[in-house]
Amino acid sequence: MVSYQRSAIRVVLELRPERGSLNHGGRVPKALLWSALVLAVITGRVHASETIAPADLLKVLRAKDAQFDNVKLDYVTSGQTRTEPFPAWKFPGLAKKHGWEHEKPEVIPFRYSENLIVRGPNVTLVRNLDPAVQPKGTRSRMVPFQKWSNTDGLSREITRNSDSGRGHAIMEIRAGGLPVDIAQESAMAIEFAHGFGFGKRIKHIDRIQREGSRLRVEGSIQIWWEDQSRFRLVLDDRYLVREAYIESNVKGNHTAFEVKTEGTATSSDLEFAKTGSFKRIALGRQVDGKLSSKPSVQKEFQTEFRGIQTNLSDDVYKELVAMNPEPGTQVFDYIADKTYIVGEEEKWWPIRPPPPDVPKGH
Repeated sequence: MVSYQRSAIRVVLELRPERGSLNHGGRVPKALLWSALVLAVITGRVHASETIAPADLLKVLRAKDAQFDNVKLDYVTSGQTRTEPFPAWKFPGLAKKHGWEHEKPEVIPFRYSENLIVRGPNVTLVRNLDPAVQPKGTRSRMVPFQKWSNTDGLSREITRNSDSGRGHAIMEIRAGGLPVDIAQESAMAIEFAHGFGFGKRIKHIDRIQREGSRLRVEGSIQIWWEDQSRFRLVLDDRYLVREAYIESNVKGNHTAFEVKTEGTATSSDLEFAKTGSFKRIALGRQVDGKLSSKPSVQKEFQTEFRGIQTNLSDDVYKELVAMNPEPGTQVFDYIADKTYIVGEEEKWWPIRPPPPDVPKGH
C-alpha cells in the first residue's frame, strides 16, 4: 500500500511547475493531477504478472491520454504515396495536347518534420518537407509546407508551394464544429503511431488476456461519431500500445486501421513509442453480409519520435497555433464566401458564382 501511495505523491510533485510556467496562473490543471494520481495508484498496485481488471485498465489508458495536453510533440513521418496517371482514355484530346497519353502511376517517397500542438480539444499540425527525399523527374511533387488546425472554432489550413510570390500559398477557412474534424482525425493517427490515444476513444473493454508481460485487449471503440467499431490491442508492461487493429462500420462502409510500434522514448515524465507505423484501409461497403470491393490502402506512414515540449505558456501556445498567411497567399474564406490575395484584400471576389444579375466582385 505504501509503495504506490508514494509513487502517486512523487508523480504529482514532479508535475507541479514553477509559478507562471503554465497557463491558468501557473497551476497544474486538476484533470492532469488526477490523471497522474490514477496512473501512479493503479500501475503501482498491479504487478506485471497479474491480470488487471477491465475498469482499471481503461482508467490507466484514459489517464495516460489525459496527460498529453498543453504540449507540442515533435516527430518525423515518412513513407510513400502513389499518384495515378491522367485518365487519357476519358479525355484523349486533352491528353494528346499536353503529352499525357502514356503516363504511368508514380510512387513518390516523402519525409516530413512535423509538430502536433494540443490544448484541450484544439489541435494544430505543422508539416515541413525534407527536400532531400523529393525525387527528380517526377510529374508530382509533395507539398513543402502545410499547417492545419481547428482552433478558435474554425477549420483552417495553409499550404505553401514556394517561399514567396503571388499565389505561392493557399489558405482555406471553413466553419468548425464537427464532432471529429480533419485536424482531430490527423492528430488521432499521430497519437496511435506513438502508442497512445486509444483510451479516450474506447467505449468498453470486453476481454483481457495476459501473454507474459503483454496484454491482449478487445472491445468497442468510437473513431468518429456514427461508427460502430471494434478493436484488438496488444499492450506492453508500461501500457503502451504495441499493436492495434480497429475495424469501423459507418452505415455499412467498413474501414480498418492497423498500428504497430517499437521502442520507448521517455521525456518530461511521459512515455511514447520511439517508432511506429499507421495504416488506414478502405474495406468497402458490406452488401448481403459480404464486402463489395477489395481492400485499398488510403493512408500509410511511419513515425519517429523526436521530442516534446510540455506546460506551454499562453504566449508560446498562441505563437505556435497562429494561422497568419503571408503576403501573396490566396485565401479562400468559405464562411464569408470570398477569395482574395493577402495584401490585395480590396480586390476580393466571391467563391460561389453569383446569380446572373449580381456583379461578380468589387
